[in-house]
Amino acid sequence: MPRPAWFKVCVATVAYAGAFLSATASSLPALESELSAVTERAYLAPREALYTLAKIQAAHAPLSVRHQAVVYEQLSSAKFYAGDPGGALQDAKLLEALGKQTHDKSIECLGLLSQVYGNWGMGKIAAAYGFVRRAGQFSPSNISATARIKSLLATAQAESEEHQYGAALIAVDEAFRVARTSGDDALVFMVLKMQAAVAVTAHDIPLALAAVDRLLLIGARSPYRERLVRAKDTEYTVASAAGLTTRASDAMAERIRLMRELGLVESLGRTLVQYAALQLKSKRYAEAAALSEEALGLESVLADAQLAGRAHFNHALATIYSGKVAEGKAEVERLFASKLKRDQLLAYLPRYASVLAHAGDVDGAVQAGALHQQLESAEALYRAKEDEKAKGKIASLSRLSEVKTLEALNDRAQRNVWLIAALLSASGMIGMLFLYKRLRVSSRLLETSNRLLYTTSNRDSLTGLFNRRYVENYVGGPAPSQADYHSPVGRGLVMLMDIDHFKRLNDTYGHAVGDQVLQSTAARLTALFRSDDVIVRWGGEEFMALLPAAHASEAAGIAARILGAISAKPIVIDGVAVEVTVSVGICRLRLDLSDREMKWEEVVLMADQALYMAKQNGRNMAYALTAAVMASSAEMARGLRINWAEGKVQLLQVNGALRVA
Repeated sequence: MPRPAWFKVCVATVAYAGAFLSATASSLPALESELSAVTERAYLAPREALYTLAKIQAAHAPLSVRHQAVVYEQLSSAKFYAGDPGGALQDAKLLEALGKQTHDKSIECLGLLSQVYGNWGMGKIAAAYGFVRRAGQFSPSNISATARIKSLLATAQAESEEHQYGAALIAVDEAFRVARTSGDDALVFMVLKMQAAVAVTAHDIPLALAAVDRLLLIGARSPYRERLVRAKDTEYTVASAAGLTTRASDAMAERIRLMRELGLVESLGRTLVQYAALQLKSKRYAEAAALSEEALGLESVLADAQLAGRAHFNHALATIYSGKVAEGKAEVERLFASKLKRDQLLAYLPRYASVLAHAGDVDGAVQAGALHQQLESAEALYRAKEDEKAKGKIASLSRLSEVKTLEALNDRAQRNVWLIAALLSASGMIGMLFLYKRLRVSSRLLETSNRLLYTTSNRDSLTGLFNRRYVENYVGGPAPSQADYHSPVGRGLVMLMDIDHFKRLNDTYGHAVGDQVLQSTAARLTALFRSDDVIVRWGGEEFMALLPAAHASEAAGIAARILGAISAKPIVIDGVAVEVTVSVGICRLRLDLSDREMKWEEVVLMADQALYMAKQNGRNMAYALTAAVMASSAEMARGLRINWAEGKVQLLQVNGALRVA
């Protein structure tokens, strides 16, 4: 099951157990030293850690209860990172059993938390959440600071998975309080990594950057250089999200230097491949090629077909960009001829086509683009057939096939027209006119099919609302049968609405009920808005409304009507009354800063931050951004909550009739 990009960062944060040792008094300094070292390296070199842990168990048997607990936890962690979630789960269960046998609540709690990640890695999300809840039920007075902090951070991660970033940050803040009281750098480091990960996901870049700065200080003064490697990893992630390209590149370069110095070969290959891709984006083609070659010289890369494929692809693109087009194409063809997974091929082809076009190989670019379209259509058709709920997509794909056929016929007819025009004399014009008539017929058929395809490809099959593609394709100008989005000053609102606790609802009642809730919510929203408003299923349980004619002064009233209409009465499904509420974020469609007019993407981001505030402050409520008071672009980038506190923006708050905890 695919996870968010920051998922492994969070897992690495909570699974990290260095602080457990610092609280353990022992008369075995050699054992303590070995366990501390393996704890620091487990995330970066999991297979090496497994080998070292086996040696420790053999050399120091029998281990004390607490040392055995550390070994079990690190075995579980290392197996998870090594791609063995089943093995990770087995060791986590042994850790829990050890805690129960010895009546040690801290060890039992850590065993439950280790099972969270084993289940997560196996795609058993509901089971993972269950272990998070069980670990959270231990009284803080009965468990160690380490166990308490890890429990809070697991809760934070679970809340982030449900997009409840306010609750996640509250849990992180409590964990930070406990860590700071302990005075243990390892605990503080653990919390700061999670804080940075959650803050990035919540679009709170200033908080994430502040966490990174503190991580770097702790990493620099740690006797374990591996800690600085992990700090640099977080710095790269946050800097990339913040658009700080130079800082991100510098962080990655320093991370690689440290990994080479420390002999962290297992994870070095993946980092080299990642850095090569970054160098390609920065047009440093020689550096990208060198990094790719270094990666391909590592056994850890060659043993991972997917990673090796990425390294070969990066090297091939760097070769093409450097002017060696034939050589680069040959490498790509060898890669495509290997046992490449379909999802990799789909990801590579658009980039490959773009690079060939840049290099002047138009025919190669067209061929790559055509292959991508064929594979994408086949993939979508396969998924549509597998998913009974997506039957509408099959019709859309069928129409897409018709369109492609007609496009081919149209293109062929056009070529024939101009070819014959060049060859025929005046006496042969009758034949050309006949072909021209065929061309007009095929063009009309193509136009009709395009209209049908436009309708199906821009509508959500479940709710019948416009989909995200519609907005992304047409928001910049007038769309068919819709008002112009370039509204007069003072008019135009963008609203984001998210169903509260939707994941919990799905877990409780099932996805079929969840789908019906989405359909009923969409119907209620449609009934509320005017004919020239555009209602969109933005994604998942989130909806968007574009109101080009609404004035900023109407925001509070519209928000109140939405909150009331959704929560007024339960949605009854198969005799079950389901209470539903939404949280709402609103931003003016045209909002002038002191230095420029906000872009569409920034308006959506501000609406999203307003929605986040509504979620954070209790849900079933709305926040509306109606004016920016002399706020510059740099000030707006700091986050909505900070600007509101400083009076830089005007926010309206509207509460629903019911409050959801």
